[in-house]
Amino acid sequence: MKKLNKLLLVVLILSIIMSSAIYVLGNTNINTNNREKIDQTVDSEIHVKCKNDKLDIKLKYDYSLNLPNSKSKIHTYTNETKDEYFVDENQKIVGVHYNQKELNRKPNLNVNQLKKIAQKEVERYIDIKDYDFETYRYSEHLQNYTFVWTKYINKIKTVDSIQVTVNNKGELISTVMPHVGLFDANDREKIELSKNHINKKEADELLDKAINNNFSKLNDLNLNNYSILEKELCFIKSRELVWKYYISLEYYNTDSRNDLSLGEYILIDAISGKIIEMQ
Repeated sequence: MKKLNKLLLVVLILSIIMSSAIYVLGNTNINTNNREKIDQTVDSEIHVKCKNDKLDIKLKYDYSLNLPNSKSKIHTYTNETKDEYFVDENQKIVGVHYNQKELNRKPNLNVNQLKKIAQKEVERYIDIKDYDFETYRYSEHLQNYTFVWTKYINKIKTVDSIQVTVNNKGELISTVMPHVGLFDANDREKIELSKNHINKKEADELLDKAINNNFSKLNDLNLNNYSILEKELCFIKSRELVWKYYISLEYYNTDSRNDLSLGEYILIDAISGKIIEMQ
């Protein structure tokens, strides 16, 4: 269970860092063992500061992970209690995997009790008054609860978020925070952007045009229809304001004469209307 929790944490961190969207828990086939190696150029010991330098964490180097399709790396360090800290090349903590003790015989805690435990950990790294509690998710398989806090600019969601996972006994599993501190809720430029963007109707029209101009040009597949599964206005890690769509594309395959349904993410610049990314 510990190895599975660690694998899922690594996959989640990598997917958030590599994704332009809020986060996508994607390719769970990443083999982290093949990616682990010692980097002789990395400092063997570092001090990482968080929460406006109010928290100073002493860490010792363990190993490194190569980011998929990138020259960048994530370095893994440990503290005195053997918790694993995932640190980027700017020595910023992007995630933590806690060294769990064996499950004790304490009774299961309720959601409110677990949230308080998660919030206490969150407050080690951020000024929680700058973030809104967004949601929690429960994994029946892992018996884990994940609590998420997110920073908003003028009521618009950003990728600046932190999430803490605890098990039903109240033991910390992991913290994920690759974009914490990326945005300032009082950033005047971003506030102005939040007031002057294309509306939902205009974004939907741009989406329809993009789909028909791009996907229907495929030689072996003909686009029959599409449906919008998710849509939101948000600030992404490039600090751009975008309309983010997750759509289902329905194709008619002329070879096998079977209908296909494929999911696609599409990002539309909410200021210029330009298609930023299709994936």
